[in-house]
Amino acid sequence: MSEPADTKPTRRRAWIGTVILLLLIAAAAAIIAVNPLERFAQILPEQTDLIDDQKIEKVTAVKTTVTSLGDLQNYFKVNGDVVINSTVDAYSDVAGKLVSIAVNVGDTIRKGDLLAQVDPSRTGMIYEKSMVYAPSGGTVLSVNYSTGATISPQLPLIRIGDLDQKEIAVSVAERYVGQVSIGQHVDISLESYPGMDFSGYISETSPVLNAATRTLGVSIVLDQPSQRVKVGMFPSVIVYTESREQVHIIPRAGVLYEGDQPYVYTVENGDRAARKDITLGLTVDDYAEVLTGLDPGSEIITLGQTLITDGALIRIDD
Repeated sequence: MSEPADTKPTRRRAWIGTVILLLLIAAAAAIIAVNPLERFAQILPEQTDLIDDQKIEKVTAVKTTVTSLGDLQNYFKVNGDVVINSTVDAYSDVAGKLVSIAVNVGDTIRKGDLLAQVDPSRTGMIYEKSMVYAPSGGTVLSVNYSTGATISPQLPLIRIGDLDQKEIAVSVAERYVGQVSIGQHVDISLESYPGMDFSGYISETSPVLNAATRTLGVSIVLDQPSQRVKVGMFPSVIVYTESREQVHIIPRAGVLYEGDQPYVYTVENGDRAARKDITLGLTVDDYAEVLTGLDPGSEIITLGQTLITDGALIRIDD
């Protein structure tokens, strides 16, 4: 059975009405969702402006130290050689065959002791043996030939030295020459005796520089001769130069630079950083002398200062 023709337009109108109704509902829902916020802004305009304008200030954690007076001692380091400052060589008076050697390296001898015998005889010619005597007392440092060798008067046979007259020979770079003088105090350390230091002083300086190495020859004598310090050792020497007593010093870790201008950050009112431009004097290792711009007893920032600016909010960590 077919549907009456007049029912089709009615159904179409009903469908269109439903769609329109749904659109109206959606629009109403949107208005309801938006209006409360607009209403809130109308009721509390001042409060919302404060929320928009409010900025949260960053707090930077730092570490600090209090500056004080102290002493500074500048220095430079150089390596050297332990040598004997006075040696004597014993020579044979004649050329010939070394018949016997009466001493060994390390023996202590006196002036006039017999050192060796040399036979100057040749084929068909027999001569009396020649004796070699010690020209001075001391310790035998070296024996340059073995029995049976042929020697000549021009070459040293035995070297003798006084082990109580040891010194340290160092070569000082040209840039330090102006800081070196006779009598200057030095500290000496040896790898053979870690943790043990020996003291001494500069006893002699060369009048000229070595043209090849551009260094100055310097001799150092121990304050107290020690048998531990042996000839041939390679000591490390600290030469002390200029010094400052009871001056205002700060850790170099706290110093920053803007171009050539050094500055530090101090703590103001317990929670603010303040930049202070300073003038530095003598700098030694981890500390520097402050000439101007900062008073002793100031609290300066030594860790975290690269993350802040003048007036920044800070928190001091222990």
